[in-house]
Amino acid sequence: MKNVSRCLLVLLLIVVALPACLAAQTKAAQANPNEVLHIYKCNLNDGKTEAQAVEAAQLYLNALRQLDGGKNLKMQLLWPVAVNNLGDIDFHIILISPSFTEWGRMWDAYKDDTAAAKFEDLQGAADCNDSAVWESENIEPKK
Repeated sequence: MKNVSRCLLVLLLIVVALPACLAAQTKAAQANPNEVLHIYKCNLNDGKTEAQAVEAAQLYLNALRQLDGGKNLKMQLLWPVAVNNLGDIDFHIILISPSFTEWGRMWDAYKDDTAAAKFEDLQGAADCNDSAVWESENIEPKK
């Protein structure tokens, strides 16, 4: 009888505690997601301005958002202000996706004949030939 009671107690704890633990993990993951950052190193082309690069990047983002998995994409352009050794780079473009799932769906949908591919060269405003994909990790202060 003692063993049956223990088994029932363990089963009850699993049934009650497991969903609560999973819900807490899901809530934490939703509150603090790790985004995907696709970071491009860019150089303005001769005679082109920052404003032209910004406008071209806006058109590129608009086109990327039309792709499957692209509707939640965000984009940032980083212009150097104070730099120690940036190398031969004028600015960075950061394409931000909320998850690898969405990023992967968007890149699977990206084809040479899509509108996004037509804006990939930023309409000649800049060359962004080097890039890397990063996973961000949000850090909270230690309590």
